[in-house]
Amino acid sequence: MEIVRVTEKNYAQFSDMLFERANGRPRTEEERRTADRQDRRTQLAQLQYPGCWVYAACEDQRMIGWCTLLFLPKLGRYQGRGSLFVDELWVRPNNRRQGVASALLKKAEQRAQKQGCCDLRLLVAGYNSPAQALYQKCGYRDQAAARYLQKSCAPSPFGTPGDSAPPAQL
Repeated sequence: MEIVRVTEKNYAQFSDMLFERANGRPRTEEERRTADRQDRRTQLAQLQYPGCWVYAACEDQRMIGWCTLLFLPKLGRYQGRGSLFVDELWVRPNNRRQGVASALLKKAEQRAQKQGCCDLRLLVAGYNSPAQALYQKCGYRDQAAARYLQKSCAPSPFGTPGDSAPPAQL
């Protein structure tokens, strides 16, 4: 398995993985041909956003998982060092419990060290006990119980305003 940064060069493969996560099935050749070019431009621009890194796990020429990392500047006593936030971590269901997520988290640690971050942070749903166990195994510790609030700025592509992923795919 290899962990690679998602770029314009490998974006088509990454986009196929995103499609499969959102739709629960692989993209057809017709869907691949008719993929919205504007959406591609928007996604590629986001991949180049300063302080944002997307890494994918690849095995046998196929992307099997990814994580999105965001740098959060911290002012004051942190002297600008900041935190690295694991915004999203996902692995194809057939590839789970094989070390893929751990490898992606290891890459996040390497990025945090390279950025000079003071810590890594993430949120995990209370019902997602497999993910909680993984994060604890990788050295993450509970810091506080909090209520996660969200307000939509635009309609969700998944239907209900505020949904960040289809419930069946969480």
